[in-house]
Amino acid sequence: MTDATVISARHSTTPHRSGLLGSIATTDITALSYGGRGIGRVGGKVVFVPYTVPGDCVEVEVTGEKRGFLEGRVQRLITPSPDRAEPFCALFGRCGGCQWQHIPYRDQVAWKERIFRESLERIGGIKGLPLERAVAAETERGYRTRAQFHVQSGRWGFFAAASNDVVELDECPLLDPFLNRSFNAVRDALAVQAPDLPLHTVEVGVSDDDQKIVALLHVREKVRLDLDRLMDSVPDLKGVELRLTPLGRRGGRPLASIGDGCLTYRVSGLMMRCHLSAFSQVNLGQNERLVDTVLDFADPRDDDSVVDLFSGAGNLSIPLAERCKSVIAIERDGVAIRDGILNSEAKEMGNITFLRDDAAGGVKSLDMGAHDIVLLDPPRGGALSAVKEIAKARPGKIVYLSCNPATLARDLSFLVRHGYSVERATTIDMFPNTYHIEGVVKLNHV
Repeated sequence: MTDATVISARHSTTPHRSGLLGSIATTDITALSYGGRGIGRVGGKVVFVPYTVPGDCVEVEVTGEKRGFLEGRVQRLITPSPDRAEPFCALFGRCGGCQWQHIPYRDQVAWKERIFRESLERIGGIKGLPLERAVAAETERGYRTRAQFHVQSGRWGFFAAASNDVVELDECPLLDPFLNRSFNAVRDALAVQAPDLPLHTVEVGVSDDDQKIVALLHVREKVRLDLDRLMDSVPDLKGVELRLTPLGRRGGRPLASIGDGCLTYRVSGLMMRCHLSAFSQVNLGQNERLVDTVLDFADPRDDDSVVDLFSGAGNLSIPLAERCKSVIAIERDGVAIRDGILNSEAKEMGNITFLRDDAAGGVKSLDMGAHDIVLLDPPRGGALSAVKEIAKARPGKIVYLSCNPATLARDLSFLVRHGYSVERATTIDMFPNTYHIEGVVKLNHV
């Protein structure tokens, strides 16, 4: 593994000219980076090249020149790596949903482990990381039970790689087969009933207990839509919501809804509900393993008090509440909070409290010294402001989940400098055939 693996996370992206832009060069690919690209060298500088594999010898055109590194694209595969695999989707390389179909799955898992370790060591200064064996997925296809489709000039699909152009598709090999059929059914019904509907995004999810689907329709302008007719024409549709959402924004304002907008899934033997607009994991099999890992790392005792930051609808809070004295779940999404309360009431749990707040504000509002375990599961940007508040309170145990090794490394570095040690760490492959890495780390106060 070279130092180049995490360069993209550490260096400025300011353009820097040295005459290499547009040049053609031959390079050997020696590693993979976070972001999924292969790493080579051109003119003494690191070059990141999509859709390559360590062991490839490629002819590369330099398409971007930044301070510290180059970006390139393959012009010709001179000598393929013996570790190459045949992609299983005809859209691979055009559609931006996958980056690693050309890499055998066992190698994907191994590279994610290596990239995770190096990110924490080099960015965070975490030496001697006690990294345990990765939790590989049992299936590398058909695992997604919810997806977001972009709509552009009547085309439904995913964005192209490094572009906002929509690649039209009828099915995706990573989606649950029922989800593939369902989004087609919704698309076809809307094409007949509302061909001029100003759609830009459609979210569709499969509910695990009844194999029914829920849909969110995001439109650019305020419109009316006969949702009853749509429900009648798509038999498996149990709930649909129309939202006014500016292009490029998230959330939106509800305009109309009908039916049940919640997905259901099972975790730790419990049936959970979560509205499609709130965050939930898309890989239900790996979510079970994620929750099992968190419970193992947290190892709560009967008399422990737990604070769960970024709790969502209780995916982790509720299984934890079955094993400890009390849980305070903090989440700023009001829809997720409502679902979490309903989930806890359905289980008749009197030892869990849901609070609507951001993570840092929630920590400030609590007497953190009264709590034994803190759990964090932030979005990609990490949780540095919350981490700074947690470090002041010095709870005995922290379990940190992250989908971004770079921001995780930054936050861990702060905690280690303020009296914590990393005791356990692992990766869980939630997204086979992509570069995405889910890490779980346990820290103890020294």
